Amino acid sequence: MRERLLCQWAVMFLLGICIVKFKAFYLIPLGIFFQGGLFLYEKNGRRYIHLLFAILFFTIGFIRGEIGEVKDRNVSEFLNECDSCCYTFQGELKNKEVKNDRIRYYVDNIVILNAKENISLGSAILYPVSDDIPIGSKLLIKGKIEKFSNATNEGNFDEKKYYFSEGYYFKSTEPSISVISVPGFTFRECLYDARADMSDVQESYLSGEESGLLSAMTLGNKESLMEEVKGLFQLSGLAHILAISGLHIAVVGRFIYGRLRKCRMSFLAAGVVAVGLVVAYGMLCGSSVSTVRAVGMFAISIFGDILGECYDSVTALAFMAVFILMINPSYIENAGFIFSFVAVLGVVAVAEPLGKCYDRFCECRWKKCHRVDRGKHFLPNLKEIIVRSAITGGAVQLATFPVVANFYYVIPTYVVFLNLILLPVLGLLLGCGLIGSIAGLMGIEFVARGLFFVCHLIIYVYEMTADFSIKLPFSRIVVGHKSTGLVIIYYVILFLYVYYHYSLKVDSDREFESMRLKSVTTYVVPIIVLLCIIYLPKISGFEIDMLDVGQGDGIYVSTEDGVKLFIDGGSTSVSNVGKYRIGPFLQYKGVRKIDYWIVSHTDEDHISGLIDLLRDGYDVRMILLSPAMKGSENLDELLMLAKNNGTAVKYVSAGDRLNMPSLKVDFIWPVNRTDFENINDGCLVFLLKYKDFDAIFTGDISAEQEEELVGSGVLRNVELLKVGHHGSKYSSSESFLECIKPEVAIISAGERNRYGHPHEETLKKLEAKKIDVYRTDEMGQITISLNGGEIGIKRVIDDR
Repeated sequence: MRERLLCQWAVMFLLGICIVKFKAFYLIPLGIFFQGGLFLYEKNGRRYIHLLFAILFFTIGFIRGEIGEVKDRNVSEFLNECDSCCYTFQGELKNKEVKNDRIRYYVDNIVILNAKENISLGSAILYPVSDDIPIGSKLLIKGKIEKFSNATNEGNFDEKKYYFSEGYYFKSTEPSISVISVPGFTFRECLYDARADMSDVQESYLSGEESGLLSAMTLGNKESLMEEVKGLFQLSGLAHILAISGLHIAVVGRFIYGRLRKCRMSFLAAGVVAVGLVVAYGMLCGSSVSTVRAVGMFAISIFGDILGECYDSVTALAFMAVFILMINPSYIENAGFIFSFVAVLGVVAVAEPLGKCYDRFCECRWKKCHRVDRGKHFLPNLKEIIVRSAITGGAVQLATFPVVANFYYVIPTYVVFLNLILLPVLGLLLGCGLIGSIAGLMGIEFVARGLFFVCHLIIYVYEMTADFSIKLPFSRIVVGHKSTGLVIIYYVILFLYVYYHYSLKVDSDREFESMRLKSVTTYVVPIIVLLCIIYLPKISGFEIDMLDVGQGDGIYVSTEDGVKLFIDGGSTSVSNVGKYRIGPFLQYKGVRKIDYWIVSHTDEDHISGLIDLLRDGYDVRMILLSPAMKGSENLDELLMLAKNNGTAVKYVSAGDRLNMPSLKVDFIWPVNRTDFENINDGCLVFLLKYKDFDAIFTGDISAEQEEELVGSGVLRNVELLKVGHHGSKYSSSESFLECIKPEVAIISAGERNRYGHPHEETLKKLEAKKIDVYRTDEMGQITISLNGGEIGIKRVIDDR
């Protein structure tokens, strides 16, 4: 009980921070229930002291979280007022790295000098033009303060949230930097140079692809890591190998400590040297939050050896959680922090109890077979080693499934089996890579060449295995973002599952046979339930989402009966819009296929994202096109990709209808002609009907085509208008608006686009008709839903 007290207090500390950061006041009863249960469970007189410490830790967490929130709020208010303003500020160069072919300076203790009063802004990221300033220097900087951008669509990368959680509040591109003072010697600068030199050695002995991968795995240096290789490991679920984490630190640290102890060094001397080298290695690799956690836990384990105390990994984990969050409470929202801690909890809270249950089962089996005497331990064979490794890998995956789902929305299916094959040789790869790099620096060429040859063989196996796994059926399953309630249910079932098996006692043949008979229900059924919670797609009601794709169009429509429809999807202002905006949104929603993808016309700002997704093999069942697009630009590429992807293509025009169980789509333009002067004039225009809700989507047609539609008599009153041509002044004519009488109008346009969309004239016409206008350039993604027959509007951001 004594060694787990810190864990209980750490839980209360975390509750205090979570209540502030997430405004989760519903956690207060949970904290009372948790601590009250522990108070009643304890029977000794110290329980009152323990309760007081629990309240103290909760209070400290609450206060620390509030201090962090106040600082974040104040900084955000200042940045909103001075975005892109030029300021003079000073700070200290904390670290630097090359990322995406650009040098980054991480500057700490920043103070704005030419504001009304000196303002402290914490840390920032600078993008200087050259790398010639040593780490530790004090800098005077003149440059524009630029805000990090918010995610403007669900599922997209939130730059501001990520960097705020890392403690960085703004960035500045190509500022003017003056050095106030340079330290005589900085250990970090030496480590920075050493990492660059070791990377150069690896590059001289291995090909560019392999050296970039080895540098990322051994040094945390992703500068030379090719996008194709990085994508391969991400798709296969092996991206954790590329990050310096607990596994890397444990391998390096235990190797150093073991060698020193074999050299007959004392526990104290070996521990001090090992911890010092591991701390230096962590700094060399960039000191990410997962690295800090791993280095701290290693240091605690060595400290326990020195004192002759047993190492308790849960207590060490709790201590590091409190330590890291005291430095920066915003880490509670950081994906690296959450994944790192949950993965370790998966080992200690799931794998270890299930491993002990398996040990008892094995002992009982051996006793029944009379192969060992009662009370003696059995020698593990290869099968049992594999099973125990599978239990550990499976436990980590079970523990981290909700985290993966809520941050990445996609789960690699075969990652457990890949870890069984590849992780056992990771230690050999790390050892050969690091020792080979050192040997290369020292000029011992024959040693370096031999060690890097071993690295080459292992990396080859890694890449071949990863490549083979992603070509298997169902290698990756889109699961979407999960609700908080579903995640809580998942972890409650997992806890009960582990607790039940840990409490099993097998002391007789009858109990052994009973355990064998119940193995399906006790082992398999709960796992199936847990997997169903994660893997089954969520059912959503009717929804229309106009995405912020910059200067372009991209609209998603779904219904409660599972129909998935997408309209256009492209941009001229956002590169790789399919990969970085449309694709992540669809994954967030848990969309594994699109039934119908309607392409109004083939301009880049309407199909570039669709082309990106087809290149990546996304499942699109059918593409609907206007016959006026035949022979147009970009059409040949689209048709070729559709054919390679197994996607059907159909041309539709006025009079055609798309019938779905709860959704009707009536195409009303173009009429049976293809002799349009402009590709925009031949756009697909259609009316969408869901129950009593009507909407019209107008592509990029102009007022001339609108007048023809008014005269044709096919129009009807609608609740929603997708404004034509991004709000151009040449669309949305008075007669057209009077004919359809929309309640709500949505406009897709890029922020500060060069066309001036939406035009002031168009906005005035919509305002005169008392039509509510929603714009992606100001509000990000716009979601339209129906609540009891009333239109509900949700926007991702209120303003830029």
